[in-house]
Amino acid sequence: MRILHLSNTSIWPPMDGAGLRTCQLLRRVATRHEVHALQLCAPERAADDRATPAHVDADWLEQACSRLWSVSKDPAEVRVLFGFLHDAAAIRTGLKGALDRDYDVVWGHSADWAYFLPRHLLGRTLLDVQDCYDLSYRRQAKAASLRRRAKLAVKRRLYRYYARKYMSAVNTLVMVNQADADSVARILPGAKVEVVANGVDTRYYAPPGDWSRRPDAPTLVFTGVMSARQNVDAVRFFARRVLPLIRESVPGCCFQIVGRSPGKRVRELEDPRAGVQVVGGVPDIRPYLWDATLYVAPMISGTGIKNKILEAWAAGCAVVSTGLGGEALRARHDKNILLADSPREMARQVARAMQDPALRASLGRRGRETARQHYNWETHASHFERLLFEAANGLDGRRRTA
Repeated sequence: MRILHLSNTSIWPPMDGAGLRTCQLLRRVATRHEVHALQLCAPERAADDRATPAHVDADWLEQACSRLWSVSKDPAEVRVLFGFLHDAAAIRTGLKGALDRDYDVVWGHSADWAYFLPRHLLGRTLLDVQDCYDLSYRRQAKAASLRRRAKLAVKRRLYRYYARKYMSAVNTLVMVNQADADSVARILPGAKVEVVANGVDTRYYAPPGDWSRRPDAPTLVFTGVMSARQNVDAVRFFARRVLPLIRESVPGCCFQIVGRSPGKRVRELEDPRAGVQVVGGVPDIRPYLWDATLYVAPMISGTGIKNKILEAWAAGCAVVSTGLGGEALRARHDKNILLADSPREMARQVARAMQDPALRASLGRRGRETARQHYNWETHASHFERLLFEAANGLDGRRRTA
């Protein structure tokens, strides 16, 4: 097939979990098909925001794509539509140039491309929507102030309007978990909505055979892009409401927040006396995972699949998470993860694991095995490739069920 891939951001290096997913799928699809790619580039960012994973050849993108366009967006020219979509003349111009050839299928990095693409192409378009904003807005509203809930209600109405006007004509919408897929399907009954989960490179995250954890104070680790609202909500919840309870039974316990772009609301959590350390961006998160006593994923908002837990599992970490963090994963309480939602119950589960080395070893071993068996990128890429074939052949949900 000849495929046109449209990315909302620079494809390489990946800036977040969505970008990592795109890279992993693109590298595999491009080995068997002709791929032309258009990427939207933001202004240059700080070096620590663009760390390159050591296990991937930095030149792979140019080698994988037959054609590659980069469109630079001037923030001053960008208009925000529907509360989430960024429109700019440069995007339209770049897309017009990319469409000067015929393609079997168009693969968009997000729901945004339903707005920019010509209507006649949407029947041969697959959009890797991944997360449903409607579900995300509903979850955010549960813990929001009255004023913010009102804003989120407006955003929900705008998103639903956008979905019905633009996304309804798209051949295939791909989500990362069933909860997001069900939410989109309720808005767009009859649409073809498929689930393709994320994967993880278990070989890359495996600790070296000679690695031994530092004999420092017991350490809890959280990783993620710290400009993302769901990650900010998670670390504030944990640092303020859970960690003090843990330190009552595990004195000296330290909570490390590892990830690029921590803003004021994260930075203000740093307090050595309370055991909170904001590490910020690092070139390689693996040593932090390998040194951690436990990995914590105290998610209280957001949607999608949590790459952070997949990476922790792949690194052999014992993981404690909220139910929301583990909802899209093969998470089994007391088997490969510990799950708790209230501050006191989460503190109890963390303290329990920190005081039981055998339990931590079992959780880490079973978590890694779960990642190895069920979250292989090759398997997910094969499923994704099949969906591209179906979109190229005009097989949408209505035709398939007729």
